[in-house]
Amino acid sequence: MFLFRSLRTRLTVLYAGLFGVAMLVVACSVYLAITQAARHQVDKELTAGGAVFDRIWTLRASQLADGATVLSRDFGFRAAAATGDAATVTSALDNLRGRLKLDVAFVVGADGAVTGLDGIDEGAATTLWYALDSGATEGILKISGAPYQAISAPILAPDLKGWVVFAMRIDRHELKELEDLSSIPRNAALLTR
Repeated sequence: MFLFRSLRTRLTVLYAGLFGVAMLVVACSVYLAITQAARHQVDKELTAGGAVFDRIWTLRASQLADGATVLSRDFGFRAAAATGDAATVTSALDNLRGRLKLDVAFVVGADGAVTGLDGIDEGAATTLWYALDSGATEGILKISGAPYQAISAPILAPDLKGWVVFAMRIDRHELKELEDLSSIPRNAALLTR
């Protein structure tokens, strides 16, 4: 144990120790305050970025839904779908696909037949039919291993004849554009089940 002979030395050591403890408490308090403020700011930025992503997704889905609904309610298109006129249905899909700059547009019949989309395997077509028949109107659709944002609209003539499906591909370029909208660095990825 240290023995301090003079009062001045004792007071100096005591005040230096108290000053050190006070500085340590201040440093810890400042660190905690800065950490909490940074965490709060990052949470706000993530929430804002998520809201932007949701808004872009909703706008794109709305655009797809508007086009699909217009086509599904067109009298000539409904008549072609009701009579099974695949050439007219395909022509109408191609026309609208070009005007709306869609990646994919096709019809799934009430019987599960797919018109206007080549290369879809039977298992994927059956899965899609079940999803549409159970009431799904939008979601992520995988075509040839690539993900698409898809929207459907029923074709009623007057009973259900099938569904018009419009889809836009979600590729790395699209995800990079979403990442660039964020004010903090992040990696966008598409997870499917």
